[in-house]
Amino acid sequence: MEDTLVEIIGELEEFGNLGKKFEYDLDEKKLRNAEIKKLRKFYQENSLVCKVVEGKGSYVELIKPIEEKYNSFWKKIRVPKIDKTFDNEVRRVIESMNNVGVEYINPENFTTDVKRIQNKITLLSSGGAGLFFAALPILCGGSYTANYNSNIFVPIMIAGGMYLGLKLIGYTGTKLVHLQKSAQKTDEFLTQHYLKLPPP
Repeated sequence: MEDTLVEIIGELEEFGNLGKKFEYDLDEKKLRNAEIKKLRKFYQENSLVCKVVEGKGSYVELIKPIEEKYNSFWKKIRVPKIDKTFDNEVRRVIESMNNVGVEYINPENFTTDVKRIQNKITLLSSGGAGLFFAALPILCGGSYTANYNSNIFVPIMIAGGMYLGLKLIGYTGTKLVHLQKSAQKTDEFLTQHYLKLPPP
């Protein structure tokens, strides 16, 4: 696995005792060529990081489509349609943040593919629980006094209530808040630690 920018910067700090700010020309610092090559290689392979540090965008802005997709409870509980274009963009942005290395975020948590699977599993679990609780009086030896067809809303109400409850519990500890904070921290790290490389 390639070093993250945080790890590369850490090595430079240890080697050169350079402090927290890195706004200088590296030619003036007697760093090893290997360290400069490592930085140059990192920037060449991470074009999105370069755009952010050059002021052509920010991770806070880049995650806005993800926020818009999941920024309300009602959006979160729906079973979304699979959107490959959206999923690929989610992976591109979050993997780029992970390459900086301030915090690790699993991009799959925000893809429509995984959200669809998670919501279907929750929906099926809730439906199963609804049927179980509706059948519980019969299982315990009792019986419904009314025709079962008139009680069809019992499992539906229980299943719906459980689904909404499970999604509400998940929503209060949402991963979206963690993503937003991580994007902010990554932007701040790049602002403070961007090294302008000398020409090759």
